[in-house]
This record gives sequence, structure tokens and C-alpha cells, in this order.
Amino acid sequence: ARQLTFLGVAGSPKWSPDGARVAFDTTVDGDRNIYVVETEGGEPVQITEGPAADSVPTWSADGRWIYFASDRTGSPQIWKTASDGASEPVIVTTGSGIYGLEAADGQWLYYAKSRSRDTEIWRLSLESGEEEPVVEEVSSGWSNWELGPEGIYYVDDVPEEDGWGVYLRRFGAEASELLARLANPPTAGAPGFGVAPDGKYALVGQVTIESDLMIVDGDFR
Repeated sequence: ARQLTFLGVAGSPKWSPDGARVAFDTTVDGDRNIYVVETEGGEPVQITEGPAADSVPTWSADGRWIYFASDRTGSPQIWKTASDGASEPVIVTTGSGIYGLEAADGQWLYYAKSRSRDTEIWRLSLESGEEEPVVEEVSSGWSNWELGPEGIYYVDDVPEEDGWGVYLRRFGAEASELLARLANPPTAGAPGFGVAPDGKYALVGQVTIESDLMIVDGDFR
């Protein structure tokens, strides 16, 4: 492991499509903004500024844009700005948005609307601005899903079972497929799920609880 950032508490890291940069959010002087740092190290470049809470950056398919969540209009929406910081942010969603991923063809933005544990995944046409629901409910949290070559991969509970699984909703399909069952509950509240570009592997954060019973020998009077 190699430390890339030295700016307070940095979070939500996201690789650029070419693997040369990492976008992240961090709080400096009370303001949470988006930064980009080279994967080889160096001084991070601040991409957004101001008192609004800007967080959870993701990249456009061509690497030219960074999407992020912001409350700068008073409600949580998804915005985008040039990945080199050379433009002013523009709003993308209007009905609410907290975490967005652009499709590989650059025509759609898939996104979660809220930070609640039970959330829907929507998609928005980047050409017309029309939006529609795609996955009715993801009960593992707003960030436990990812776009892959065949569709939307996500973590959800397995109906009629006391457990969780990884699902795939293929593009254009009306139902999801259960791909694998998880041994433990998934992490929630922070990004903890990823899919390899070829769709063959997934990384899943899971919560494991262990405890030990110990005896401490001594006089504590």
C-alpha cells in the first residue's frame, strides 16, 4: 500500500478509466470538495470549491468529466465538472441524486436517488434528460451496485432466505438473476462493491462479527 493523499480524512476514491488518476472527496477548512491526484503521487488538484458538501466522485466513460453529489442547490443532486477543473460544475439531475455512474456508451447516467438503505436505481438520458427507474429496490444501500459489460450488478437480500446475494439486471431485462450468495451481510453506508471490467469477478465488502472470551488475572481492587 502507498499513501497518495495527505489532506484530512479523504474518502470515496475512484480510478479514472485510464488508471492514471484517482478522484476523491475530502474536507479542508470545513468544506468538503472533490480532488484528483495522479496514481504516481504528487499534489492533488482541487476540482470543486465552495461551502457546499461535494462528495462521491465518479468518472465519465471518456475520463473528461467527473460526476459528484452536491447539496449546493439545497437538495441532493448529481453534478458534473471537467476532470481537470477547467469548467464550472453543471447540474445533471433535478429530482434527486446521490451516486451516479455513466454507462460505457456515454448515453446514460445510472444513479441512486438517496442515501437510505433501501434505494432504487434510476437512469437518465444524457441527451434528452428523461429519467426512468431500472431496479426497483436495492436493500443493501446506495453504493452497493456497479455497472458491468452486461448490466447492473448489485447486492440485495435473497427472498425467503436469511441471507444476501449478488444479482445482475441485464440491460433491457425486466428481472434480475441471482449470481452468488454471500456468507455474511454486506457493508452499507460507504462504497463497498465493485465489478471487474470484464464482468468475471466482483469485490464485495462483508461484515464479519467475531468475539473472544478472556480472563484477566490480577487484583483490580
